[in-house]
Amino acid sequence: MPTNIEGLSAVATAVGDSASATLPERDQLYEAGILHNFLYGVTGKFDFFYKQSTPGLDDETLGSSAIRVNVNINRIIVRGIEFSLTYNDPTSPLSGYLNSSIIHAFGLGPVSGGFIPADYSPLPFDLDHDQRLSAVAGINYQPKDWFLNFTAIYGSGLTNGNTNYNYQTGLFDFNTGAHTTPSWIFNISGGYIFALGDDNSIEPSLYVDNLLDHHHLIKGAFFSGASFEAPRDVTINIKYHL
Repeated sequence: MPTNIEGLSAVATAVGDSASATLPERDQLYEAGILHNFLYGVTGKFDFFYKQSTPGLDDETLGSSAIRVNVNINRIIVRGIEFSLTYNDPTSPLSGYLNSSIIHAFGLGPVSGGFIPADYSPLPFDLDHDQRLSAVAGINYQPKDWFLNFTAIYGSGLTNGNTNYNYQTGLFDFNTGAHTTPSWIFNISGGYIFALGDDNSIEPSLYVDNLLDHHHLIKGAFFSGASFEAPRDVTINIKYHL
């Protein structure tokens, strides 16, 4: 639901005001990729992209509230390489995929607009959603009447809120001192269908997210508030099919 502007203005007066209007984002996007179907149900994709926004749009938390407002960043550059492999053979109960990317998203000041006092620093900084290396892999085994799924998610870390850092802008500049520690998250699920006769069946299934109960900081407080990895979550479903 859109933020109530009158209520937002009342809160903003306690924080500060910006003399600059928030402008719409203007983008230049270039992308090149190749998709190839290999033998035995394997498909591969390789992609490169470059995006420049002048100005760019981001959202910033207003003071200590949970309200977010749009602000302008003078220039935003996002570039990256993506790679993926999928395996899906109709004759086999096994399928899987691997998606990976290396991406750098950074901004160059000043920051203005919204209800926040302008930040006139021209220095570069990594955006809230910037994570240099990401990868997710999944394997699904689904013969007749049952299934088993395993997913692994890797992230090299989002921004940790450190503003006193000499940011580098290259694609392979990880800026580790300004990012949270890397993490692995494992999810697993499985289920079985028991036939009861007369076309009736019962299907119990189990889903476990964050199997190893890995607690870590996903993102520090920077433009917006901090967020933490959700603890282990176990869900049991029982379906009855008539």
